[in-house]
Amino acid sequence: MEQKSNKTSKIVLILSIFINLLISVAIIGVVSRSGVLFKGSDSMYHIYRGDWVLKSIESGDLWPLYNPVWYNGVELMRYWPPVAAYVMAFCQFIARSLPGIFPDNYIFEGFSVFCGIVYFVGSCTWNIAAYVKRRPVMGLIFGFLWFFMPQSLHVLFAEGNLPRSLILAIFPLAFLFINEYLKHGKKRNFIGTSVTFLAMCGCHVGYTGMVALAVLLYLLVYRLCCFTGSGRLQRSGKRDLELIVAVLGGFLLSGVFLIPSLKGGLASNTSNASQAAEGFFQSIFITLNPVDKVTGGYAASYFGIVSFVLAVFGVLAAKKRARAGFITAIIIVLLTSKSAYSIIQLLPGASLMWMLRFLPLAAAMILYSMFEWDSLKIPFTVAFTALLTADCVIAFSTFVPRVKEPTMTEYFENMADTTLIDEAKDLTCNRIALMDSVNPIGNGVFYLTDFNGSKNQMFGQGWEAASTSLQIAQINESFDCGYYYFMFDRLLECGCDTVLIKKDSAAVEPFNEKEAQAAAELRGYEKVYDEDIYVVYHHPEVTGNYGTVTHYDGLAIGNGAYYISMMFPTVSEAPSEYIDDFTVEELSSYNIIYLDGFLYHDVEVAEDLITKAAENGTKVYILADGIPENAQSRTYRFLGVECQSVTFDNGFPKLKTTDFGDIELALFPNDLKQWKTVYINGLTEVKGYSEVLGEQLPFYGKGSNDNINFIAFNLTYYYSLTRDKMVGALLAGIVDTGETEIPERTVVPLDVVYGEDKITITSPADNVNSNIADHDIFEGDYKSFNHLVYVDSGTTEITYKYPYLLEGVLTSVGGILVITLMCVYISKKRAPKS
Repeated sequence: MEQKSNKTSKIVLILSIFINLLISVAIIGVVSRSGVLFKGSDSMYHIYRGDWVLKSIESGDLWPLYNPVWYNGVELMRYWPPVAAYVMAFCQFIARSLPGIFPDNYIFEGFSVFCGIVYFVGSCTWNIAAYVKRRPVMGLIFGFLWFFMPQSLHVLFAEGNLPRSLILAIFPLAFLFINEYLKHGKKRNFIGTSVTFLAMCGCHVGYTGMVALAVLLYLLVYRLCCFTGSGRLQRSGKRDLELIVAVLGGFLLSGVFLIPSLKGGLASNTSNASQAAEGFFQSIFITLNPVDKVTGGYAASYFGIVSFVLAVFGVLAAKKRARAGFITAIIIVLLTSKSAYSIIQLLPGASLMWMLRFLPLAAAMILYSMFEWDSLKIPFTVAFTALLTADCVIAFSTFVPRVKEPTMTEYFENMADTTLIDEAKDLTCNRIALMDSVNPIGNGVFYLTDFNGSKNQMFGQGWEAASTSLQIAQINESFDCGYYYFMFDRLLECGCDTVLIKKDSAAVEPFNEKEAQAAAELRGYEKVYDEDIYVVYHHPEVTGNYGTVTHYDGLAIGNGAYYISMMFPTVSEAPSEYIDDFTVEELSSYNIIYLDGFLYHDVEVAEDLITKAAENGTKVYILADGIPENAQSRTYRFLGVECQSVTFDNGFPKLKTTDFGDIELALFPNDLKQWKTVYINGLTEVKGYSEVLGEQLPFYGKGSNDNINFIAFNLTYYYSLTRDKMVGALLAGIVDTGETEIPERTVVPLDVVYGEDKITITSPADNVNSNIADHDIFEGDYKSFNHLVYVDSGTTEITYKYPYLLEGVLTSVGGILVITLMCVYISKKRAPKS
């Protein structure tokens, strides 16, 4: 009887795989004739990366390291590991080889093939799980539904995150190995867990880390669910702990690309990561509301009300083992809420807890738990399956076009006709910037690099990979907030001789054409085209590759330098936040120094450096809110001045100053009811204060030297947020520089040649910023400042090689050793005792 059942299961498995293949072909055809590719925010990044890999392979470079086109030069294979790129390259190769089947550009048609592969792999993993669990029909149905689940569609088509889609196709198999090991403790399931995690790491290391956290939560819930009445764990024993080793072993196996991806990128930029993490929480009522999904369209992140209800029903009615997946899924859904963020942000590693990205994993756990729930009656199974299908239809309907959409080629041709992008492209000699806060001129970065010729750009897609990510964020924010003098100056610094602006896309302040024009002209740009909502500026001095020689009037030290330099463009951001990383001579070479959010190794050395620089004539402005805690006194104190905390409700009190009279500021904006800040004691001369309940709260004055000034109440940051004109006027009166002052910057022609594994730069002058992004894979005789390469006169040759190769290989070898030792341990543990 059992042999007959096994034979039937095998037949159904083979039949299911054949059906999956037919459905995959149908999906390829549907996607090929839709415009769904352009709905994904990251789709074009992965499309371009695949074509770049394909062309590199055909030119003899099997593992391309460096791409000069996006982000002032970028390592496209480093922070997004290679598997998705090579799969996409294969898909584009198939599309190009079959022009009769794929009539549009092969670059785009490759995406259609990719979708078919994602469906086929994902459905087959569910078929395999069903074969193991002896539920082949359910596996066939779930394999079909998995591709169309709301979160699966969202990841593939709305986010356009192709590596994550591959991971979601693999995850059901990984989850099968995990559960089978918990039940039976067999070596093959331990190895399977490690290998599937290796495969997922090859797609996206960061998301695989999130998968590992979800699995860890599941193992904890599983352990709690499997307590017997006597309080002892069931036969699974310590298998949950052994599985943690299997997961870690998978990460170690991927060491060759794991180690480079962890060195730099978003993982090393916690401030940017924290800002990004906050955007991955939303109201539960949005997550579970199908009406909101329909009205919000394809971009709305919808989990599925049916899936959640099924999980609740499973918690109440399923047996212990099946219950673990349902409970874990509910916990994950609840942790995606806005209210949960206030707690999660306090945890270690919270900056990488992008909780909405855990939702597809919760959906997979719910479906798998249906396999485990073998006591569920068939009518209930059929009913829930029908309702899950309805949920999928709701999500899928938001991606179906209401009108006939253009082909992918027609899409780009129409964009070129309506956006001035061709005109800007023809003007560009060195690098172009597309200023559009929403979506860089409708996928224009791809149009300029892989559709019709190629132009180097400051922007791109997949910004995590850019070593110039801070400059990119600053320039984008300066456009949004109207810091046009900073924007045009730094665009020239980053090599952009041509700038195409979409006027109506500024996110905070409406685009001020008059002020932008004045800023552009001051920096040497000329307005060349101005039609409707688009305007093009070009720098006439640039006729080819160029660099700049720059003299900054000031230096900002600390994490507050980001905003200081935006407000005062003639001030440069320091390469280090530590004061005592500089010499007196270096500090004294600037007319102005700003200290905001600074650090020091030794407070006495730091104070001595600032005092001597001030004595040498440098004006120092210390923003009191950024003074660090003094380790000896346990107070926020620097140069004898001490900070005291204060909170203002609804607005600042009257600001009384000796130089500018009394200043009444407007009430705080509606979204800023409280302002937590500090006032200062210990000034040698108080030049500004407020009175609160009869107490004087100084906010501005002199320190131990007439050139040392302290400013409190966090006025500079308040101005950066609100652009309050009265605060701006006060700051302009206090400091010796202004928003419209820009540094001395001279354009220098350069000869730049990109080879297969090197860059050759010829310069006529010393200390020239080449506007090429610096990377730790570079080797050569050059200097780096603010992540840009500076060269001296003559020819500079920069070579590059695979990053951290030895460390990666050793890590992978370590993974092999760990898994081997665990396999020996498992074999001995399972061996019969004599």
